[in-house]
Amino acid sequence: MASILIPFLLSGFIVFAMQPAVEFVYQALAGISYPYRWLICCCSRRRKHGTSSGEVEHAYGSVEPRSTTLPSTRFSEAEDERLVDQVCKFADTAGEAVMRCAAVGLALLFMFLIALVFLCLLGQGVMYVTTHWDGFLVGLGRMQKFKDDFIESGSNEFHLDAAVGLGIRAMFDTLFENVQNMMWAALHGSIAGLTHGFSTMLLVMLYVLFWLTQPLPCGGRAGAVVRNYLWKKTLVSFIYGVCVASLLFALDVDLAVFFGLVSFFFNYVPEVGAFIAMLIPVPFILLDNRHASTFPRLAAAILGQLVLKFIIGNVLEVKLIERDRETSTHPVWIILGLSYFGYIWGPVGALLSVPLLAMAKFALRQVRGETLESGW
Repeated sequence: MASILIPFLLSGFIVFAMQPAVEFVYQALAGISYPYRWLICCCSRRRKHGTSSGEVEHAYGSVEPRSTTLPSTRFSEAEDERLVDQVCKFADTAGEAVMRCAAVGLALLFMFLIALVFLCLLGQGVMYVTTHWDGFLVGLGRMQKFKDDFIESGSNEFHLDAAVGLGIRAMFDTLFENVQNMMWAALHGSIAGLTHGFSTMLLVMLYVLFWLTQPLPCGGRAGAVVRNYLWKKTLVSFIYGVCVASLLFALDVDLAVFFGLVSFFFNYVPEVGAFIAMLIPVPFILLDNRHASTFPRLAAAILGQLVLKFIIGNVLEVKLIERDRETSTHPVWIILGLSYFGYIWGPVGALLSVPLLAMAKFALRQVRGETLESGW
């Protein structure tokens, strides 16, 4: 069920966000809006209908006076005009269909480029880990040596028994082994996710294609609420992702752009997404054998991301989203929705939890006839 509903819901929220832009491009290309020219710069868009002043408007922005003809020629001219009107109407309909296909094609191209960039960065990360695995093993050996020295000095300082030292040493060995296994599991999971993500992307684009080609009614207040949340959240997540990538690049962390993109997507998950994204670069920083001191860089990366999360999440996002009474939701409901949708649909469900809660909140208030002035 999740493999069916996830692409459908993703495509629905994408259409909610993109449909106004697609309609704007379509109307501009079809000459329906200013400057009323096909493809914005070609011939004027024709239209014929009677006006109150007794004139016929032949094109947007051009008005010609009604011509007077002899009665004997009016019938033939009326037939010719009717035939020309039919041809022009057919041409306009065909042109509008082509322009809508062009607008939808541009939207799909934009989506495809974004997905392609993400998949390329993910593939780059997988290739980097594969080719630099020996370097990570060197870094792991250095961490184990640091661990052994630390345990030995602690045992001598506090006069611990040998058994206690061996137990602590075994605990850290298990920890390092689990970290190595987690990195391998993440590597194999990323490779499998590339194939699954590509197939999901194609299905989402197919939904979006038909949804935008023959638009379903997704306007109204509920559509405006979801669209408002998506655009504001996208802006906040973009700023946060760029700042994280810049911070990691300044700290000379490999794959800084990829981790910034991961932070961008995880920031859609409310409350906990940004903190999960902070933990992903930790093994790459600790096991980097290019730098002798990894702990100061790790501390700087974590503290820097916490400061960014506080400034962007607790200041900028609060002003843009949380103070919007139509999209703001109590943290208890957010955690409940995050847990429920994350349980049934995985990470994508966590991403969609807040928009779904906002739509449910708006629908319940419409049913009960309440205003948006009271808190939920």
